[in-house]
Amino acid sequence: MTKQYFDLNDDFEAIIKSQIKTVVEICKIPTGWTNYVYKATTKRGAAYIFRFPRNDFWVASLKKEIWFNKFIKDKVSFKTVNLKYKKHQGRGYSMHRFLNGFTLTEAYPQMNETQKRELSRDIATYIQELSRVDVSAVKLPLFSEFHIGLARQNDDKDYNYMEIFVPLFRKEKDGLVLVHGDFNPGNILVNKKFKMIAVLDYAFASRSAGPADLAVLLARTPPEFREYIISEYDKTSDEKISVVLDEFINVRLEVEKDQIKYMARCHKDVILPTL
Repeated sequence: MTKQYFDLNDDFEAIIKSQIKTVVEICKIPTGWTNYVYKATTKRGAAYIFRFPRNDFWVASLKKEIWFNKFIKDKVSFKTVNLKYKKHQGRGYSMHRFLNGFTLTEAYPQMNETQKRELSRDIATYIQELSRVDVSAVKLPLFSEFHIGLARQNDDKDYNYMEIFVPLFRKEKDGLVLVHGDFNPGNILVNKKFKMIAVLDYAFASRSAGPADLAVLLARTPPEFREYIISEYDKTSDEKISVVLDEFINVRLEVEKDQIKYMARCHKDVILPTL
């Protein structure tokens, strides 16, 4: 069977130039875990992002994300990108216009306390809006199922994913809502005034317990910012999040540790975070 994913032997620049004839600059974004990611800029200054999946798991996830981006449009207050599905030699990849802004990872060191609190309010609003979207008529995996699939594709024999996910299994039995699934600071886009304007990368979109997205975010945020986010979330939720949050954060950290081990072993071109 012909492979559906890409690797470092592919001529990504040639593929990109086949789609945009006026490219003057192509640069690789070395933080792409799930895809090989490139930013292309044209003579007129327009910028595009190209993403090429790294393995079969992310091939399937990219197809789901393209469908989901259309589904979620206008259902929440914050923008996302308009993904276009392209093919090269039978293999799918995505292309979209670059959204101007700064990731929360980039912006956070410049923010004052008032801006952090206001952004926390936007974050709480987004999570609650997402949880109210009706997904009864669409097919999405459980958050736990998706991450177990991710762990399995990493082929880590020492990773006891069934034990790690016990808190999620238990909480998901209490009720399910729509979650982003990878709601980390790199997927939150803000403007120059540090207002949240967009959410990126819905490849992990799934159904889970309400705290799932919050746990993903808090696993990657400084302690002082966590307090603001939890406070604003508690104002919008009937459930006090602190009761289950630590367990959920631990699940997320274990998943990321396993993914980092896999990427360091199999995809040495990626710049990885330190947890």
